[in-house]
Amino acid sequence: MPVVDEDGCLVKVLSCRDLFRHTLPEMFFTMKTLSFARYMDPFSLNLNRNGIFVRDIRTDRKTALPVAEVDSTLTELIFQMCACQFDTLFIVDRKKLKGVINRYALVDKILIGMEH
Repeated sequence: MPVVDEDGCLVKVLSCRDLFRHTLPEMFFTMKTLSFARYMDPFSLNLNRNGIFVRDIRTDRKTALPVAEVDSTLTELIFQMCACQFDTLFIVDRKKLKGVINRYALVDKILIGMEH
């Protein structure tokens, strides 16, 4: 999930793991099964605890954000995804988030382009 500042500039990307780590009780990460969770809503226990905001959530990402400029070519996007092993790229224009593209959308674009 991309996170932007008040100017629309991409500041970080949160993964599902980041969100789960900050919304589920710590005990959930030590359990062998969560089968009992179908009888309760584990998120409601901690969802608004202590007024946690997206800006307060740390991310485990140690690498640069997977961004590409809005004028990147299809070849550049494919190369960047392969070289950096990202499945998703965030498209920016002067650091402002303009869109998101993933490898499935790229494959669709390639296949549709081959038909014409």
